[in-house]
Amino acid sequence: MPVRIRTAENDWQWLQPTSEWQSTTLGEYDKDAFQVDTTHMYIATDEM
Repeated sequence: MPVRIRTAENDWQWLQPTSEWQSTTLGEYDKDAFQVDTTHMYIATDEM
């Protein structure tokens, strides 16, 4: 199931899972704005 993340005020991206390990470049993102969309996605997160 894809996961939607926010990397800036109005910048949402989709992460597409696969059976292989992946990485992505988020560029310059606002760490305070970073968020996983738990409102529209059934996912639990923990802050690290």
